[in-house]
Amino acid sequence: MTWLLQDVTGVPRITWRDRFGLSSFDESLVASNEQESPQIDAERDGIARMIKLPSPFYAATDRLKAGAKWTEKNQQYEVVGRDEVAGRTSWKLAVSSGLGLRQLVWVDAQARLVVKHQEAVFLGQGVPHELTLELAKTEMVPGDEVAQIIKSHEVLAALRGPVRNRSEAGSRQEPPATPKLLDQAKVTLLIIQSEQSKAYADLAKEAVREIQAAIESQEAVAKLAAQAVGKPAKDFSLTTTAGSKVSLGAFKGKPVVLHFWDYRSEPKVAPYGETGYLDFVSRQRAKQGVQVVGIAVDERLRDPTTRSAARKDVRSFCEFMNLSYPVAFDDEKLIASFGDPRQVGGKLPLYVVIAPNGEVVRYHPGLWASTPDEGLKELDHMLQKLIQ
Repeated sequence: MTWLLQDVTGVPRITWRDRFGLSSFDESLVASNEQESPQIDAERDGIARMIKLPSPFYAATDRLKAGAKWTEKNQQYEVVGRDEVAGRTSWKLAVSSGLGLRQLVWVDAQARLVVKHQEAVFLGQGVPHELTLELAKTEMVPGDEVAQIIKSHEVLAALRGPVRNRSEAGSRQEPPATPKLLDQAKVTLLIIQSEQSKAYADLAKEAVREIQAAIESQEAVAKLAAQAVGKPAKDFSLTTTAGSKVSLGAFKGKPVVLHFWDYRSEPKVAPYGETGYLDFVSRQRAKQGVQVVGIAVDERLRDPTTRSAARKDVRSFCEFMNLSYPVAFDDEKLIASFGDPRQVGGKLPLYVVIAPNGEVVRYHPGLWASTPDEGLKELDHMLQKLIQ
């Protein structure tokens, strides 16, 4: 089954890569490739979450009888009645867990089709919300249009590449955009337009726009890096969470890593700006003279009325992570002196690596390609070279 998510808000929250896919089912209509199932993005209090959408098919229709009850995968199922939904007579199924009622599902009594689905979802700091999906219509697709849809899906999937695991930390980072990829996207759009598949053509247009914007952002970030690397790092003096002063001059003759991030206590979202990995590097290399300094970037620090709350927020995060390296407060002036990647579409954290001679040798916005086993391997190798 091919699927495609269309955004009606005008401001897509999900990248084009995650807005279409191919779901496979066995003979019993049980999904066999969960990784490519459709998901939507929801956010509350700064915490984003991907919510997997349910299958439009219900496999266990042989169990749908008045008053039927059963348990499966630690969930209790009960048929609680029949309703008319979307013009279809449907079984109403209640799904509960140890935490209470979790889902209500209405299944067409004459087919294995879910006509309505209600589910409790929790966003932000555990705030309950209700996700509701209801069948609007079904229609038969003519044979020639089926071929067009399949062709459009195939060429767009070829442009996207392998499906990524969106549940993994860091999976939201987009792969680098290149002029070659942009050219491929434009060719893909032309092919899909020739197939007269409007929904896929709209998505292909979005792919072209996203890739073009990403290239422009990458070029702007590269200019910031070029302006910083090879130049002497400007000295600074900032107040740390401990109340002491920290300055670049105090670390003269040492390799220094400046880690610009918000360091906010809430929301806590993995991988926490890679602070855990960075702290490991700091502890490992401190005896060799490496100095890591966290720079908490927060616009609230500019306002006397919000400064105290911002500092408390940062201290709470540092205590939560038990960070060994000092973290100082920046009202966004220091990051501006190096070049704030956010101003050109880049993201924090920003790593600025300074050689013992005071020269900037690396300007790295965004997360590293870190893994639980290897941590910040590339950064650590760079520091080892500076130590020698």
